[in-house]
Amino acid sequence: MKFQVTSLVILGVLVCLSSCEPPQLGPYSYEYRDYPVDSLQAPFAEVVVAYPTNAPANTTFPFISFAHGAFGGGFKTRLGHLGILKSLASHGFIVAALKNCQVGCRDGGWDTYYEEQLKVIVWAQSPEMRNDDVIGKVSHALGYGIAGHSMGGQATGRSAVRAATYNIKAAIVLHPFAAIMENLGRDIHIPIAGFTGTEDGCCGEDATRKYYDDSPAPKTLANMVGARHTEPNLPNSEWGVYMAAFFKVWMQGDQGQYYDLMYNAANPDSLCSYHDMATCEHQNLKALSSN
Repeated sequence: MKFQVTSLVILGVLVCLSSCEPPQLGPYSYEYRDYPVDSLQAPFAEVVVAYPTNAPANTTFPFISFAHGAFGGGFKTRLGHLGILKSLASHGFIVAALKNCQVGCRDGGWDTYYEEQLKVIVWAQSPEMRNDDVIGKVSHALGYGIAGHSMGGQATGRSAVRAATYNIKAAIVLHPFAAIMENLGRDIHIPIAGFTGTEDGCCGEDATRKYYDDSPAPKTLANMVGARHTEPNLPNSEWGVYMAAFFKVWMQGDQGQYYDLMYNAANPDSLCSYHDMATCEHQNLKALSSN
């Protein structure tokens, strides 16, 4: 009997590995590659890049700089945010996720972590990387997106304040840490989404509102019932497809299927309809007409 049960468990895992992809995946296959980035603080002065494959020749993609949370980084960057990275890549984004600053940066702790996120954008623009077979497919004309989880959410908020300098077009903060971020939102003038959960003990809706409430930009706030702080770490994180949709709308001007996923309440798969939300709201979307 023990052998039979074990066999069934193994078979179930194998079946899921081959056919149980989460529904949030897009039309592209995806792969990963590690890159050294000399400008980043050591150790692990690297990024892991998730990128689309099987695209027509000469296809270009938007670029996202992603910042992990505390105790992320190193080999855990890819494993800890697998669901988000693969979802974004499958929907047509090139995502570079930081591997350094696992417990805060060597110089400045978490206060300078946002600088690492911005360095990745500069790195992607370098002449060397413009000729790379993966990073060379970045569409720089679209500007750049930024996203981060927990302490990486805090970094993303700080980076968003500097959007004009770095041509950043949109930002997403996932369960962001916000103990010292009062009134940050008033200085964020690019579209921003804040995703969090009712079971997040440190970085729930009250924290997320510090990035959201005072921002004059187009903005979204979603507080998922039952979601914990580790929701962005899940292999099939529910946030992935909505991150892709938000970036598609505000970086590429999509007003079709991705717009519907974000903003069409009549669509049962949309952000505010598919999940049970304690709060789900959008504000200042009139700016979409001029995007």
